[in-house]
Amino acid sequence: MLHCRFSAYCVVADETAGRQVPIAFLERVKDDFVSKYGASDKAGANAAANSLNKEFGPKLKEHMQYCIDHPEEISKLAKVQNQVSEVKGVMMENIEKVHTDALRAVIYGHCPRWCVGLWRYSCYC
Repeated sequence: MLHCRFSAYCVVADETAGRQVPIAFLERVKDDFVSKYGASDKAGANAAANSLNKEFGPKLKEHMQYCIDHPEEISKLAKVQNQVSEVKGVMMENIEKVHTDALRAVIYGHCPRWCVGLWRYSCYC
């Protein structure tokens, strides 16, 4: 299940499909739906039951077929996205550590005299 601000997207898949392909399918469907109908709380809400089948049904089939035909591409993309998330997390931790260490240096007076005036300009000693 994929939650967005005002919508939820759900897919049921066989265990042999794994997790990456169904999630990639949901992401594709969500992106297409939002680009076509908007991301507001009224997106699709005013549509009568089954009224989007004719218009959006073929798109669902197209996305599903793409995900079935290109699982290796989806796996690579998911792997890269996970790696980027990991790197981003490490970078954020490192930035926080540097900032904390610099703040301690200024508070406890371990910052060189020439650097104290630069603190307001992000001096990290």
